[in-house]
Amino acid sequence: SDLHTDRVDALIHAIEQVRQGQQSQVALEMSWSDRNRDKTRHVRIEVLQLAHDFVLLQIRDITARRNRESHLAYMAYHDPVTGLPNRFAISASIEHALNRSSRSGIGIGLLFCDLDDFKQVNDAYGHRAGDELLKQIAQRWQHWIRSTDTLARISGDEFVLIADGVSGPDELAGLAHRLSVGIKSPFTAYGQEVRVSTSIGAVFVQAEMAKSTSEAGLLDEADRALYAAKRQGSDQIVVRTSASSISP
Repeated sequence: SDLHTDRVDALIHAIEQVRQGQQSQVALEMSWSDRNRDKTRHVRIEVLQLAHDFVLLQIRDITARRNRESHLAYMAYHDPVTGLPNRFAISASIEHALNRSSRSGIGIGLLFCDLDDFKQVNDAYGHRAGDELLKQIAQRWQHWIRSTDTLARISGDEFVLIADGVSGPDELAGLAHRLSVGIKSPFTAYGQEVRVSTSIGAVFVQAEMAKSTSEAGLLDEADRALYAAKRQGSDQIVVRTSASSISP
């Protein structure tokens, strides 16, 4: 069986198991940090039984494999353009936020942001400029949001913000307003000055409702709030609770 550990005593224990005939073969993966190179090395060690009281250690460097696996795992849950969590990652984050809200007794909010006329940026300046703009928007928003919030990019020009620990719809409206104001100043993408705005649909979830609220249901509610905002025109915000709609 595979044992994942960096403890030397685990290797000694494995050797004793094989030497005493309790196991014919034991495999371990061990890691340690190379402080001089600021890297982590990974090796796979197989302890094999040769004869009574004799064992063979086969050691193989698997650093490249582990790095590839880590990179693939990262890419599976992060947007390659902005580095933010993606649609897959945000689903689990919403579920965790709902559970925290239910336990803590403090509400949460979900903000669904759609950039207004983003397609025109791609059409006018090209997709590279569009990607650079998305990256800069993500960086600017991350400076504006609270440390407890989680920002994700879930599709081309759509972002989601999980607002943990929100007292009510008024506070959520204030957060939405900060996001809106945060991208009002012009951006520079590949030498082009670009101005954008965002439409935002947001939903406040009371703590007592969190346990009965699903991730998919909450995203659908925020999407409907976003649609309502976009029907009002560009640069609009609609914040909803289960029974009302509130503008900041």
